[in-house]
Amino acid sequence: MDTILYFYPIRQEESQPASGFCRKEYRFPIYRLIKVGLTKDAISLLQESFEEAAERESAALSGFSGFLSFFARRKRKKEWEKQREELLHDIFELWGEPCSSFCVCQSPITYFNKWQFTDYREAKWVDYLIQNGILFRYVVLGNAPCLWEVLPKYAKRMKSLRFFLRESEFNEELQELLEFLFEEYGLAADIHFLEETAGYKKLPLLGNMPCNIWDFSGDEKAFGEAAPPDSIWLDFDGLEEKRRRFELRRVRVHYFSLVKEWKTAIQFCTES
Repeated sequence: MDTILYFYPIRQEESQPASGFCRKEYRFPIYRLIKVGLTKDAISLLQESFEEAAERESAALSGFSGFLSFFARRKRKKEWEKQREELLHDIFELWGEPCSSFCVCQSPITYFNKWQFTDYREAKWVDYLIQNGILFRYVVLGNAPCLWEVLPKYAKRMKSLRFFLRESEFNEELQELLEFLFEEYGLAADIHFLEETAGYKKLPLLGNMPCNIWDFSGDEKAFGEAAPPDSIWLDFDGLEEKRRRFELRRVRVHYFSLVKEWKTAIQFCTES
């Protein structure tokens, strides 16, 4: 089972753990989520060099003579290195198998980006998110290799299937998939090509009835108002800017993404 470590900054008004971080674990059908909250000091300890940290403390050291400052600085560096090592040791103990542990970092945390989760479009994660779509009309925005694996699984329940994408995104693989769906399931997909330059920023109305919208556009400015009210929008790239736009504009759709699932779990953690 994959492990997702979601790192987020603890707000100043929340209780500040002495260890520099708090953790809480949740188990989902195909993965476990470990939410790791870092204090402001812990974030600085991870992401600053000692020189940067020393600059912030320079006011406290300014009263010493140069000779004493040298020894005070060396002592402080050893303390800083020890604190950092202990913090990293405690955090890395949360890891599962290295090959199946991934990180997601909420701004301003960037230290763990080298292990950043990037498999949003992998078939198993797409299929997991699709479970939130309970309607029978389907709209697909864009194209993705995983469609060959996931689309046939849902073809029998589809009353309609419409694609909206740029002509440059329409390839031979997708053409073969649509022919397969028609031959095997009698499902004829409608294809609507968008302007190459404007793309998903100028989506036409996606239909008159509520539908499941599979969003592979990768465009954070995709036009949410084009969705019929009460549609279910599945953002497979987990773009936070898109979620914020939907909320600010009060778009009448039910928005889902893996990132939103992780953030919601964090809210439950910090409120408990």
